[in-house]
Amino acid sequence: MSKAFEIDETRREKKKAVSSALAGFVSNKTDTEHPSTEGNILKDYVQAVVGDLIKKRSHLSDQLTDVQEDSHRKERSIFLDFLNVVDSIDRLLKMLDPTNEVAGSLNALRAQFMQLLEDEKVLPIELAAGQEFNADNCEVSSRQERPDLPDGTIISVERRGYSWKERTLRRARVTISINPKGT
Repeated sequence: MSKAFEIDETRREKKKAVSSALAGFVSNKTDTEHPSTEGNILKDYVQAVVGDLIKKRSHLSDQLTDVQEDSHRKERSIFLDFLNVVDSIDRLLKMLDPTNEVAGSLNALRAQFMQLLEDEKVLPIELAAGQEFNADNCEVSSRQERPDLPDGTIISVERRGYSWKERTLRRARVTISINPKGT
C-alpha cells in the first residue's frame, strides 16, 4: 500500500471518528457524569490537528524568513552591481571633455541609474575631506602623513559609499591622515 493511500485512509478514519464523536457528543451532551469515548476521540483529534497546524505554521514561518533573507541578499547584490556601473561611468566622465556629446549621454545614463537607486532607497553617504574617519561607513585605501591634521582625518574620497534602508550598503573608500606626532 502506498504512503499517500495510507495517509488518505487514516484521514478518512479520523473523519469518521470525528463525525461519530460529534454525534455522540451531541446525544450525550446532558450526561456529564459519564463522558463519552467519542468525546475523548474528538478531543484527541482536535489536539492533534492543532498540533499539526502549529508545526506547519512554524515551518511556513521559517520558510518565509529564508525567502526574505534570500531576496534581501539578491537585492543587495543587484544594487552593488549597479553601483559598479555608476563607478565605471564616473571614471569615463573624468577622462572626457565635459562639452563632449558622449559625456552628455553618459551623464544622462548616470542620472537614470542614480534615480533608480534612489527610488529603492539606495543613497550616497555624504563624506568630505576634513571629516573624521568612521569605520562603519568608510574603508581606508591609503594613508598620508599629514602633520597639520589629526590622525584619521579624511583627506580624499576615492570611491563613494552608499546606504540602503538606513544601513551601509557599500563603504566609501578614503585616504586618511596619519600624524607622526600622534596628535
